[in-house]
Amino acid sequence: MMARLGQNLGLKLLSLACSFALFLYVHKQQTSEVQFQVPLVILLDPNTRVTDPALLHRTVSVTLSGPAERLKDLERQTRAVADLRGRGSGASREPVEVHAGSENSSEGHDPVEVNWTPRLISIELEQRSARHLLVQPIFNVQPPPGFSLDRVRAVPNAAVVSGWESDLRRVKRLQAVINSFGSASLPEIDLVVPVRAVDAQGLEVGEGIQVQPPTIKVQATLERSIWSKVVYVSPVLNDLPPTVRLQRMSVTPRRLTLRGPEDRVGPVQFLETEPITIPNIPGVVDRDMRVILPPGVKTVERPRVRVVMALRGVEP
Repeated sequence: MMARLGQNLGLKLLSLACSFALFLYVHKQQTSEVQFQVPLVILLDPNTRVTDPALLHRTVSVTLSGPAERLKDLERQTRAVADLRGRGSGASREPVEVHAGSENSSEGHDPVEVNWTPRLISIELEQRSARHLLVQPIFNVQPPPGFSLDRVRAVPNAAVVSGWESDLRRVKRLQAVINSFGSASLPEIDLVVPVRAVDAQGLEVGEGIQVQPPTIKVQATLERSIWSKVVYVSPVLNDLPPTVRLQRMSVTPRRLTLRGPEDRVGPVQFLETEPITIPNIPGVVDRDMRVILPPGVKTVERPRVRVVMALRGVEP
């Protein structure tokens, strides 16, 4: 018995090896299926982005069907792609393409069936944009006492603000805020000030926004403040002679309007006339008198008044 088993032993071992190899080959060629998740790769133009950041972490469910041996390699090589290059701003539904291996080439291999979900994704894109806006100078500092700002101008008076469309929509205006005159040479002001993009509430929109140029010059002139003020006129009388007494007196006009720098007009409480000489006989005195004005101050009206006085005699 043992002798018969030992006959052609080499041939029998070779046959066994061939049978095992055939078993492995048939097993490898049996159709198998594998399911897995792959990250979705979104291809975009440099100046385009997805408005929903969650889509950048989206995955695609892929099912591969084919020879088990091939599926092992293809699972590692599978990519899911949504090609959005060349798309403009707006919402749309775009196709998802899955590539298994080198475009699932079947040259020299049995084909592999590829299925995936979702096939379409809803996506919204936005692009970078730019706007040309005027720059508004804003003074958060008061001029020195007695002065006011005049001929305020921005150089240049406009700038370009750019960024993603959703950020750019929040920008309502550009401001150059002056918080200090610094070492400006008064009365001429010439300051370099940053330009800020602000929203409707005046809050700065900084993130994702660029302003060009980022700074401008704010120029202005400090002028003395011109005040207007109405004051009464008080006639100045020389000494009354002992032979008369002042019975009554009228001044026309009673009040005059002053105009001039704040520091000159502000302290004036009333205006005086030139001294009026009183005659020593009873009667009516009617004089046109000049009003004395402080230096640097003028009157809107003619700076003269009519003073009428009634004098009565004094009995000895």
